[in-house]
Amino acid sequence: MKISRSYLLTTALQTTVASTSRLSTAIWLRSFVFNHNYGFALGNNLATKFASRDSEYLLFLNPDAVLDPDYVEVIVNFMEENRGVGAAQGVQVFMDGSFVSLGGYVDSYGRGVELILKSVTQRLPIMVLWASGSAMMVRRMLFDELGGFSPDFFIYHDEIDLCSRVWLRKYAVVSIPFTRYRHLRGGIVRGVNWIGWYFANRNRWSTTIRYMPLKNVLFSLLIALPLEFIINAIKSIKRRERLRILLHTRILMFLARKFSSNLRRRVSDTSSLMKLIIDIKSPVSKEQEALARIPHIIEKLIWLST
Repeated sequence: MKISRSYLLTTALQTTVASTSRLSTAIWLRSFVFNHNYGFALGNNLATKFASRDSEYLLFLNPDAVLDPDYVEVIVNFMEENRGVGAAQGVQVFMDGSFVSLGGYVDSYGRGVELILKSVTQRLPIMVLWASGSAMMVRRMLFDELGGFSPDFFIYHDEIDLCSRVWLRKYAVVSIPFTRYRHLRGGIVRGVNWIGWYFANRNRWSTTIRYMPLKNVLFSLLIALPLEFIINAIKSIKRRERLRILLHTRILMFLARKFSSNLRRRVSDTSSLMKLIIDIKSPVSKEQEALARIPHIIEKLIWLST
């Protein structure tokens, strides 16, 4: 019997709906162009409305990413065989081949910790807190149940927010080393990306309040946030980056305005995320410190097929 699947490949400004057969290499594409930039989060939510009703998987694909020919097939087959996996990615290879990324985690203060390596040494699928939105496969039914990406995020940390909710719904997020894609990274936004800096930092605090354990939230808000403001104020003066402190002030204003809304989205049981949080003592620690701790926990995160 011929079994078909529909996939959705999306970007913020353009949507490509791809239908393919698991028993055939033929792919049919339909493209839609929005007349407004809704950002990654809301843009992709709107794009999913174009997918056929019988679509079982959604593939969120950046326009600066190039998939290996077997990418879709490998990930869908893996998710078909492992029904407990809600979202997944393959190996992300930097366009110049210098590094690879397997997704990531967060540290004790909610900062994203991307698992970037010189080469793929991990031969088995591993559980990650978040898969990269540059080429992430998600179960369609689960995506709809979760309400999609948080539209107020616009860009950055949107996949961390979504994947946190995937875990809280008792599904897993997995990085699969059996297929790859190349990614230009930053190919859409160039130069000093203050817009990206603003949204990445602003949205990180939203995910921290929503999903981190309560003790981490309290320590982050009472100690890390004021310290971060002071550090950015000093950098703003030393580097003559007036925009830095202005944007950070806007972040504080946004967090104050959205604080009650973020609290309402908190869940009481965050235990499913605990093993995916890299314990870091100091709020001024660099990402390299968190990365250095990953090899000590990676064996506990190997995905055992269900």
